[in-house]
Amino acid sequence: MQQEAITCTAVLSAQTKRLKLINAIHTGFWHPAMIAKVGATIDVYSKGRFAINILTGWFKDDFRAFGEPWLEHDERYRCSEEFIQVLKGLWTQDRFAFKGDF
Repeated sequence: MQQEAITCTAVLSAQTKRLKLINAIHTGFWHPAMIAKVGATIDVYSKGRFAINILTGWFKDDFRAFGEPWLEHDERYRCSEEFIQVLKGLWTQDRFAFKGDF
């Protein structure tokens, strides 16, 4: 079985000092508030070495495997755009609210 990447990044943050820790985050499978919280925590413990690579997804079977609806290309990118807006808002504002389509 494949290991879960965010957990592995958290482990690596404790065991390394200089590696830049980059997680690929598939926006269709995660809630942005959860990623904001997990990412901020790893960033603190890694002393600023955490980064994110946002993925919109392209493989329909991945969506099916997670029970997520398949969105066409432009809709997946709109979903990712909203995801990024939420991450930025939660990471940069003391109080943040968002209402979007996804």
